[in-house]
Amino acid sequence: MKAIIMKSKLFATLAFPFAALLLSSSALAGGSSAGNGGNTIVCFDGNNQIKTVELLDFYEARVKRGITPDLGDDSLSADDKVRLVLKRLKTMSPWLSITLETEFDNFKPNSVFLPGIRLVTVDDSDHLFVPAGCQQEQTAVQKAPEFPGDKLYNIDQDLWNHMDANNRAGLILHEIFYRHAIRFGNPENSVPVRFFVSSIASAASISEAEYVDVLRELKFIQVYLHDHNFKITQAMPYFTDGAFYGGDLYGDAVTTIQNKLLAITSIRFNKTGTVSDVTLEKPAYLKVPGQSLWFAPKTVIGLRADETIIAGTPLPQNAEFKVDGLYDLHLSESTTGPIFVAFKGDRLDRCSNCQGQVTIAGQAHVFDVDSYEEMFLESPGVTVHLSHPSIFKYLDREFSIEGYLTAATTGQLFVATLTTPTQFAVGQTEILFGAGQIEFYVTNQLEVGTLGEDTVLTGFDGSQTPYLKGMQLRFDGNGHVTDAVEPQPTQ
Repeated sequence: MKAIIMKSKLFATLAFPFAALLLSSSALAGGSSAGNGGNTIVCFDGNNQIKTVELLDFYEARVKRGITPDLGDDSLSADDKVRLVLKRLKTMSPWLSITLETEFDNFKPNSVFLPGIRLVTVDDSDHLFVPAGCQQEQTAVQKAPEFPGDKLYNIDQDLWNHMDANNRAGLILHEIFYRHAIRFGNPENSVPVRFFVSSIASAASISEAEYVDVLRELKFIQVYLHDHNFKITQAMPYFTDGAFYGGDLYGDAVTTIQNKLLAITSIRFNKTGTVSDVTLEKPAYLKVPGQSLWFAPKTVIGLRADETIIAGTPLPQNAEFKVDGLYDLHLSESTTGPIFVAFKGDRLDRCSNCQGQVTIAGQAHVFDVDSYEEMFLESPGVTVHLSHPSIFKYLDREFSIEGYLTAATTGQLFVATLTTPTQFAVGQTEILFGAGQIEFYVTNQLEVGTLGEDTVLTGFDGSQTPYLKGMQLRFDGNGHVTDAVEPQPTQ
């Protein structure tokens, strides 16, 4: 188990179906074949008589981590101290507290205190050291009853008599949490159990991420966090500030979005704890700006804090979007449905595999498009994928373009692909450009183009340089060539 920092708060809660709480004691599985139990450190005086008996959990925490129990004053009984811890745990982990309360209620009826014996050592402690002059002793062993009258918890009465109320309470907490771990996990040893018990019995605690680490070490497959049952994976994601990022859910899972109960397979959160996205198990009918859409199963739905849709994958349908403002996008002819839609506020921000029309501001015509995406270059812009070659009127000339078109909110062209030779002014020179990509500066000066014929251009120093048809040229703001790429050989 990775190194664990003890200062932060435990926010996690752990829940399982309530019926699981009613499992019989025969549900014990895993661990040592001789049972599973709690250990103490027993120290002796000069006459070899027992001087102190301290729970191994508390001894390790005190020596290795500087942590001591915080279980109330000496007037409290061991049972009172256990209930104090479970009450403290309830504010952090209600379901785990309820589970352990049930285990605690059954602890004494399921226990036998045996005087004049020493319990067989269960090799599950994996501890590193004991203090000089002391020894580790098996003080409790839990083993599934085999015959009528057998008890689950077997406790060394003589060692129990030498324990104070704090250590007795700690031993009970160790046993009931270990039992819980055996029922719902598959622990290899008691190390994570001891860490957890010493933490909840002290004023210190553990973070949610560290708590999940404990459960992972105990071979739990699920953990209840933030009102959902998550699969415990090898690396459950957390933000750097410790906030839980979310993940895949365990079993049938639902959540409420836009007052609708949705079947989901994963959920993720923002740092503030609001839902950032969910993965739908089944299709869902959800509101987007201006309309409602059926969203496809097995797809991710992005959400804002107010549960408005940021992004998702609608099912095939005749979806209509209107983008108010500088662009007017009307998508009403889709037969396959958008692959993906995204929104920025009440505006459509992206739409993949969207058939429809878009009007670029400043233009008198409408483009038929297959996709749409708002871009933010030096000024706000939009990129569309044209359904077919189209005529674009720009800089007092008309030319045919295809493929992707990127333009500014003013209608200024940034990037397009020519389909027919067209002349553009570069500096003081008119140059014929052929089929291929053209790019413009925000000043409307052409920046990149592919020559449509052999051309001689004037350089920085006034020299004349020939350039061949098919070369892609890059110009500075004054119309001088800064880069030239040889034409690709034809096959």
